[in-house]
Formats: sequence, C-alpha cells, structure tokens
Amino acid sequence: MDNENVMLEIFIEAIHCGLAAWPVGWLDLGEQQREQIGKRFAEHAAASTDLKFVAFRERLPRLFPAPREPQPPALTEYSSSASAPKKIPLYHYINPHELEWWKSPAMIRAMQAAAREAIAACPAFPLANHPRGVVVTGGGRYLPSAWVTINVLRHVGCTLPIELWHLADEIPAAVRPGLAALGVTCRDADAESLESGKEFSFSASWWRGWQLKAFALAHCGFEEVLALDADSYPVRNPEYLFDLPAYRQHGAIFWPDLADSSWTVPPQVYAVFGAEPLDGMTPTESGQMLVDRTRHSTAIWLARYYNEQSEFTYRWIYGDKDTFPIAWRRLGLTYARLWPTSIFDRVAIRQFNERGFTLFIHRCRDKFRLPDMDFQSSPQLTSGAPQRFTDFPLENFCHDALEEFSVRMKAE
Repeated sequence: MDNENVMLEIFIEAIHCGLAAWPVGWLDLGEQQREQIGKRFAEHAAASTDLKFVAFRERLPRLFPAPREPQPPALTEYSSSASAPKKIPLYHYINPHELEWWKSPAMIRAMQAAAREAIAACPAFPLANHPRGVVVTGGGRYLPSAWVTINVLRHVGCTLPIELWHLADEIPAAVRPGLAALGVTCRDADAESLESGKEFSFSASWWRGWQLKAFALAHCGFEEVLALDADSYPVRNPEYLFDLPAYRQHGAIFWPDLADSSWTVPPQVYAVFGAEPLDGMTPTESGQMLVDRTRHSTAIWLARYYNEQSEFTYRWIYGDKDTFPIAWRRLGLTYARLWPTSIFDRVAIRQFNERGFTLFIHRCRDKFRLPDMDFQSSPQLTSGAPQRFTDFPLENFCHDALEEFSVRMKAE
C-alpha cells in the first residue's frame, strides 16, 4: 500500500478514535499529497454515518491543505512504575492549535438527538431472576479487590445473590470455584455485548472499565440492585438500604463525591446533556449505587448510552460516575442522598449512611491488589502491596481475604 493510502487509513482510524487534528506524519507530507488525501477523506466523511464525522463535515473546507506547523511532541501518560513512561497510542498525537471536536455545536446537537433516540428506543427489561441482588464490577487487575469486597459482603451477613461482571478472559480458572462457593455468578460483558438486544461498543482503551458498570446495571438479573465498584466494600450488612424510606420514595440512592470534586463536572455539562444543574450539590461518586431497575429502566438505558459514547462523554465529564445522575436529571427523575458529603481518608473515600456513620470504604487509591499491578484510571498512592490501616473497619479481614486470593492464584 502506498504512503498516501496508509496516511488516509491512519487519518480515518484517528477520527474513529476521537482525534480532532492531524495524525502523526501528516505535516511531513507534501502539500499536493495532503490535498489529495483531504479530497478522499472528504468523500469518506460525506458517506459516513458515524457521529464523529458530523463536526468534521462543517470544517473540511479549512482542514485541507494543512498549514505547515511544528509537529507536537510525543505525549506520555502516568505510570506508577519507576521505568520509562508508557507512550500514548498513535491517534493521541494532536495539533494543539486545532479545536476539540467534542465541543463543536454540530457534534453536541448530534449527540443530543442521538440521546433522544436512545430514550425512545429503550427496551422493556426482561424479567429478572431475583428481586434483589448485588452487582460487583471488576475482573483482571481489579479481581483481587472484587474478591475482597465479595468476601466482606458475606462476612457482614449479606445473603443476596451476587453477580460479578467482567470483561473477556478476566476470571482465572483458579478463582472460579471460590467465587461459586460464595454464591457468585460470573458474567462476561464482552460476550454478552454480542447478544441480540445487548449490542454495545466497548472502548479499546482502559475506559472499558468505566463503561462496564452501566452495561452491568442495564443487563443484570435483579429487579433492585446494589452496584459496587470492585474496590468499594461495606462495613456493615447493606441489605437494609432497600427498605429505607428515602430509597422507597425515589427508587435510587447515589452517594456524593468529595467536596472539591466540582472540576469533574464543568458547569456547561448540564446544557450539553440537556439535564438540570445540581443546584449546589456535589457531583456523584458511583463506587456504590442503589437502584430500582423496574422504576428507572429508561434512565439506566440512557446512562448506558452515554457510557457507550465514551469518546464524547468522557471528554466532558470524569468517567462514568456522573452519567447516572445526569441521565436521571435529563429525564426529570429524582434520587436520594443519605448524607451530603463524603471524605477522603488517606487512600479511600468514606461514604456514610443516613446517620452519618461510615457505610462504605471506597479504597480507590490503595486497592487490594497483587504486586506489580497498576491502575491507569486511579494511580495508587502507595507502591507494592496495599498498606494496612488498623483504624479502617474490617482491615484485618480484608488483608486475610487478599492473602487467600494470592494463594489461590499461586496454585493455578
């Protein structure tokens, strides 16, 4: 394949991956080559139905030929190891002078229209296997944390059925018998996303983990569900939450993010997504959510759509966490909060119950993990093995559960 064809394919792939500027090598081509590629790309964009091309159709006349500008330096991403930082993939090289495509008015209008279509197309959720249950999301590097959380749930007396949602090849055979003994059903989201009625486009990046939660909430086997991140565990039996008056009234409880988390949801986000603003409330921290799926199926489906469109959504807000309250507010629905604030305690977010006592420890910055595991979504504040904080509830039990997981993995 000649150089022109290679560059055209790279350019088209770059747009699909969310790039809004010149791919690597573009500015090294001659002006005649750039103009020819531009014409061919224009033909491709005109025939495409991909939402990412909407903004580009308005800008094509000034995109080609490209002005001669210095190529931006290689970008790097955070690595918790002491070795050289990892390189960001090819399509993340950008021209810093180019406008961001997700801020294009045409792109925003297209996304709003597509969201309306998603609302109208919300299917009837199939009959659930159980009236109530717990969904834990996390396999692969998050599996040690999920193992600890599941063991804690049983330790504090929770008898509800549990579904562990994961991506392909993330649950080793050595762990499956132990999970089954704990009453856990493992569900492969990658496999289920290929089934009729469940089709879903997972990102090729680590954003897949953020997307997983909304997909699991939409397709789990429970009418009412407590959804937990792998690294968020309760310090007492959470089953009573389903009977709280606040939950019975609203059918949903979302817990607050930290007081200084407003940066994760810029003010213009609500207009972009057509939702009512928070009116002084802090954003949401979605490590734990309680939802009645029979009452809020449309909101769940809309949140699922927002997360499927991660290339757009996650450029406006920080991950999945506020896609849920935004979906609720977009539809004019209400949800409860048991306590107005959360606090950050060294490596974890403490979430509180209706009386202000700690209910969940969301150990997001010192996850229960095996050595040499790193986490792109939330770099760890400690290195090596997780630290032991003797004043954290159930700390010894959690470390014992992690040790059991380690032994099982070594025996594989």
